[in-house]
Amino acid sequence: MLIWAGKNMESMHYLFARPTFRTLFVFILLIATLITAAATGFNLFYRLTYAFISILILGYIWSWLMLVSVKVEIIERLSQTEVGESFQQKLVIINNSIIPKFGLVLKDMTDLPGHVGGIAININSFGRTEIDLNLKARKRGIYQIGPVEISNSDSFNLFVRSRKYGTKQSVIVYPKTVDLSNLVIPSAELYGDSLSRKKTYRVTPHANSVRDYVYGDSFNRIHWNSTARMGKLMSKEFDIGRSSEVWIIGDFDTEVQAGDLEYSTDEFVASIAASYANRYISVDLPVGIVAYGDNKYVISADYGKAQLDRIMEYLAIVKSTGIIPLQDVIADFERMWVYSTTVLIITSSASPKWVHASFELMKKGVDVKVIQLDSDSFGARFTNINNTQLLQDLGVPSVLVSVDDDIEQKLRPEFYNQNMELVKR
Repeated sequence: MLIWAGKNMESMHYLFARPTFRTLFVFILLIATLITAAATGFNLFYRLTYAFISILILGYIWSWLMLVSVKVEIIERLSQTEVGESFQQKLVIINNSIIPKFGLVLKDMTDLPGHVGGIAININSFGRTEIDLNLKARKRGIYQIGPVEISNSDSFNLFVRSRKYGTKQSVIVYPKTVDLSNLVIPSAELYGDSLSRKKTYRVTPHANSVRDYVYGDSFNRIHWNSTARMGKLMSKEFDIGRSSEVWIIGDFDTEVQAGDLEYSTDEFVASIAASYANRYISVDLPVGIVAYGDNKYVISADYGKAQLDRIMEYLAIVKSTGIIPLQDVIADFERMWVYSTTVLIITSSASPKWVHASFELMKKGVDVKVIQLDSDSFGARFTNINNTQLLQDLGVPSVLVSVDDDIEQKLRPEFYNQNMELVKR
């Protein structure tokens, strides 16, 4: 009984066609000619009535014939990409009838922002055609792609009929990343907090190896486990180690956003943050992130690919609907950022308050760097040009990025407003 009901519903779906405004117009003409024919008895009006009825019937049958026996196979579909790239789908459209199919329109019923339109296709009798359907990702987030819809209208555009194939699939769009492999990395210039892996006679947090004890080694250099195993005194050797923690702050306050889709400030913030995180983690630096948007997204500083994956996921889902201004975000974390911590701030805010908050961090010995987005270039109703001068006056290293800039080139150190002591890896 359930099987019969399912088949019956499918048959009803085949029979359904959506009328257009032109259908209503033809139907009104049909009623008018029918009434006139009955009132006057003129054969001309009867013939017009028959013509209008024939047009409606032919249009309905045509739209039905164009979709009957059409099948769609989805061969391949991606589940993730980044802004600027496309979700690629390989589709095979098959015509199992002797009647050729003309004027079919194929489109994906996705909710990806900025996606419009479809592809017009024709299929020969008992033919098949392969389509590469590319859905461009223009905004970060989690979206749905599918099902695929094929629609058709008759030659008179009286009826529109459509069918859907496949199911919905959740996909994720990550922020665009640029190659910052040539970017130089800041050194905290502390023992235990540098990019180089050189041996040192000082005691640092990074024990490199053990060696035989020599006269003059301090008590706390002795490695007792190795001493017990070897039966003689063994001392630890230390190296200078890696840099201190790196924290990236992305400003997703709704009041400071401008632009649209991939050319919006929040997309640039996420892209720059992701690119820096990728670069720092690639050289084994512990990276944390703060992104106050629709929620407070915070990831403590850590190493490795798993950490990068978490950061990328957070940057993909954070929405620029935050209500907490940047200076308050800095205030929430300033106590945990100590001497030698690197803090990277990415914002388009025009408020001078966050600039002064950044300067206070520098006075504590925090290594602050600012990526400021040029609000005017994004079409904002506010301007942050005064902050550019204020950053220079206070000596806060910063770079100004416009919507048309090549981010990879713009983030080179020579663009910063003052020289910084940097060490290449």
